[in-house]
Amino acid sequence: MQYAQGSEKVLVPGTVPILLTDDREVQRTRKILLIIFGILLGLNILSIAVFIINSTTTTSTSTTASAYYLKQNRTYTFTQPVLSAIFYALAFYVTYNYHPTGLRVVAWLLIIATVLLCLSFSLFSILFIIIISGVPIHEQLDSYVTVSGVIITVLGIIVAVSLVIQIILIKLCFKLARLINANKKVSIPQV
Repeated sequence: MQYAQGSEKVLVPGTVPILLTDDREVQRTRKILLIIFGILLGLNILSIAVFIINSTTTTSTSTTASAYYLKQNRTYTFTQPVLSAIFYALAFYVTYNYHPTGLRVVAWLLIIATVLLCLSFSLFSILFIIIISGVPIHEQLDSYVTVSGVIITVLGIIVAVSLVIQIILIKLCFKLARLINANKKVSIPQV
């Protein structure tokens, strides 16, 4: 065995390390993740740009209480896309640079976000059903209840699509991290 001075690599005669760029499965999984993370990052940056444009063109001439509410609502509206953009930028970076530990961190953060999304939507739906079932509905309000039901159904579809995308991202992140680690440990004997 040879030890190359100045590096921590041990070269074993008769073997050639596999490059990550040569493995088709690694490249395919990486490409899918880069496309999805790139689209999500672009959407978040677009959301931030729309917020900035909207906040510079809108002026508040209302009372102080409603101005305080608008300021708090704008802070949340601005913070959420910024944090999402930072997260997707991190995900894009670790995917692009083949960091298996970073991919696992991204996958676990996506798991936490998925669980929180499921819990919040479930609690919201249960609360909505309890409120609707416990209150006698006047005939004039019947159309509002119908519209609310349609809104809950549309939100349910959006949450379901979001969950499917997050589950796919979680699986692909773990798969790519596993493939990268497997390719770092494998070497092919020369013929």
